[in-house]
Amino acid sequence: MPLADPTPPDSSLALLPALVVLSTIFAGAVASAPAVLESAAVASQPQEGVASVIDGRWAGRFAHELDSRWPARSVAVGVWGVLETVVLGQGRPGVLVGNDGYLFTTEEWTEDRPADHLHPEVQALLQRAQDVLGPDGTILLAVVPDKTRVCAEHLGGHRRPASLAPRYDALRQLASAHSRVHAPDLRPALSCAENPGAFLRTDTHWSPSGAEAVAAVLAEAAGDVRGTSTFERRVGEPVVHTGDLVSFLALGPLEETYGPPPDHFTPFSATLRPTEGLSAASLFGDVELPLVLVGTSFSADPRWSFADALKTAFAMDVVNYADPGEGPMAPMRAWLETGASPPPKVLVWEFPERYLQHSPTPEPHATAEPHANPSD
Repeated sequence: MPLADPTPPDSSLALLPALVVLSTIFAGAVASAPAVLESAAVASQPQEGVASVIDGRWAGRFAHELDSRWPARSVAVGVWGVLETVVLGQGRPGVLVGNDGYLFTTEEWTEDRPADHLHPEVQALLQRAQDVLGPDGTILLAVVPDKTRVCAEHLGGHRRPASLAPRYDALRQLASAHSRVHAPDLRPALSCAENPGAFLRTDTHWSPSGAEAVAAVLAEAAGDVRGTSTFERRVGEPVVHTGDLVSFLALGPLEETYGPPPDHFTPFSATLRPTEGLSAASLFGDVELPLVLVGTSFSADPRWSFADALKTAFAMDVVNYADPGEGPMAPMRAWLETGASPPPKVLVWEFPERYLQHSPTPEPHATAEPHANPSD
């Protein structure tokens, strides 16, 4: 029985094979326990005595012997994961199991700090960016709503904390203090009800169709700010995708049978038409500058096609400074530290709502080098 329908009337019958397997494995574990204990004891040095138990050396030997003599252990873990996920509607720490095959990250509900903790720094970075772009530049703050916010109908028995309700609009309102900063509402574009498939079911990220819908909203918010380039939208190969949240279910070899069905999406790319490598403006010495994109893995991962969606929506090339694993603040700081010369006409800062209160774990690969160079 797949996770997509976790509580059908005959769920107990669907779980019967897993229960039989678990019982058989448990019996095998009990039968092999004496041999495992004996091997672990033999491996211990006589002089170690109680010390090996206290400092964990004996436990490590026991675990090693258990793995080598009881290869079904991984299956047992998977069976327990099935019972935990399908019967209890729970996963390992880090994931929320919804209905209809939807999984959600608990990072969206993390409240490590007050919701307005980063507001002063966000304001300061917006001001610095506006100073760099000058009076003719346009900044678009793309606040990505939580998946648990826009797909709440798929949360199953979970209920989103009421304390999180105001933080999305509170972040958007920071843009009102700046004359050339816009923060359009992206909730309708990413709503599971209004735009099904905008968010991937088993992943924390949006799909290419969701990214394209967001790019269209941003372009509309920018008004008449457009480039003159023409891009050809090329559809890629269909992708069958098991999202990053499935690993939190610990289903092991039973994932294909009892896990949520994988996501299906089709990425795309945007290629500058060769005949239009030089626009009319560039013939007179006014070279069109590319749009600059900074953000997180929503922007950095080419599978979601966000940078390409911006190319077609704004009719201009894109230089992508997004950096996965760093949160939205670090990539913006890094881009500003490059000097941003020459300054772009358009800057898009993709900012997932959850990072207001969830602290990302820094990764050592932070860099201000762009992930994608402008098309030649």
